[in-house]
Amino acid sequence: MSDSKNWYTYLDGEITGPFTNDEIQNLLFSSKHIQIWGRGQVEWMTSEQWRSFVAVEENEERILEKSKTRWRIRVNHKELHPMRYDELINFLKTQAKISAIELSNNDENPDWKEVYAFNEIKDDLDISRRTHTRVPIMGTLTCYTDEGPSDMRMISISEAGIGANCERQMQVGEKFSATIKSQNLRIAINCKCEVLYLGAKGFVGLGFSSLPPDFKMALEDYINKFTGN
Repeated sequence: MSDSKNWYTYLDGEITGPFTNDEIQNLLFSSKHIQIWGRGQVEWMTSEQWRSFVAVEENEERILEKSKTRWRIRVNHKELHPMRYDELINFLKTQAKISAIELSNNDENPDWKEVYAFNEIKDDLDISRRTHTRVPIMGTLTCYTDEGPSDMRMISISEAGIGANCERQMQVGEKFSATIKSQNLRIAINCKCEVLYLGAKGFVGLGFSSLPPDFKMALEDYINKFTGN
């Protein structure tokens, strides 16, 4: 079981973490109502969902260790030719927008996931030290478009953008003004966003195209709570 601190928990209005797999297992002995999130996830999980996810992940890691042969890859939903693991790593190192890429190590029935969902690939790319730190958040992002205002449920946030679930159909490259509201932040944040990535189950990856300095400070304070800076 991985020793990496990949997981955050949500209980009674408080988000805490990061924790290792073993630490989460220990927490679940004392509370069955914890919700759990990790980078690369498009939704918070119940304890049972988390246990199922970890079991599948550990099996995938065993398969990966045995094979490391062919990976399927698509960029902005356009599939490229399959690659061996070493070819995949070299390709990913050349890409400016990792968030636009999805991978699958199941050749017959691809289960497309973000690059961030594969811990070994993250380690080999050193992603955690080369990108903005993404942390969990609970709250609402209201976007204002020509169709009128609509709400997204926020899942994660960084100084560069937001991961959210959205019921409205959106397009990569779409830009709009928005307001962030969360009990985890001390103020509401007004910003401008651009859609960078569309994932499974309504997941949307947004980048900040404009963020006022005062609001950026509030966001940095929240992120630093998890990073210890």
